[in-house]
Amino acid sequence: MPFQVIKSVAVNLSADEWELYDLPGANIAATLLNSAVEKAVNEARSPQDVYIATQPVFDKFAGYGARDSEPMYHLRQLIRAKFGEAVE
Repeated sequence: MPFQVIKSVAVNLSADEWELYDLPGANIAATLLNSAVEKAVNEARSPQDVYIATQPVFDKFAGYGARDSEPMYHLRQLIRAKFGEAVE
């Protein structure tokens, strides 16, 4: 009987670790990014599913720098931790 190993990913990055802008509310933005990414990574079937599912929250916090290259890099690293591959 084949087995499937399922890795659960916990996401708890600070605003600094996400590399968000140093603005009031950045910690709240980081917490909401963490929740959205953790949910998507643990429920998705593919790296593309995670990327698509998380884009609305990254768009919502674009004013905090969430759409910059650094947070997108961290998202790709989290996807890689779960799936062994990232979305480009």
